[in-house]
Amino acid sequence: MLIIFWLLRSSRWSILFFILFVLIGVYFVTNLILAVVYDSFKSELVKQVSEMDRMRRAMLEKAFNLLDTNCQSDATAMKAVISSDGTMHYAAMKAAIR
Repeated sequence: MLIIFWLLRSSRWSILFFILFVLIGVYFVTNLILAVVYDSFKSELVKQVSEMDRMRRAMLEKAFNLLDTNCQSDATAMKAVISSDGTMHYAAMKAAIR
């Protein structure tokens, strides 16, 4: 108890500095760290989604080549299209000439 009384009498500016230092550290620095972590997570998620789209497109291209019995890539063929909910839909699509 005597130490607390001595600290209060010694310098009120040091107590104010300590409280401001802790508040800035808690609210500013932690928010800054959280923003950096979130930004890194978001960029990695974008990379993963683009890689999954690339793999999906390659698998659909392989499936189309298997279904294309005439080996004519410009013919109208049934192409399997996977919707966002994971179900398979078949649509008549004209393939582009490559």
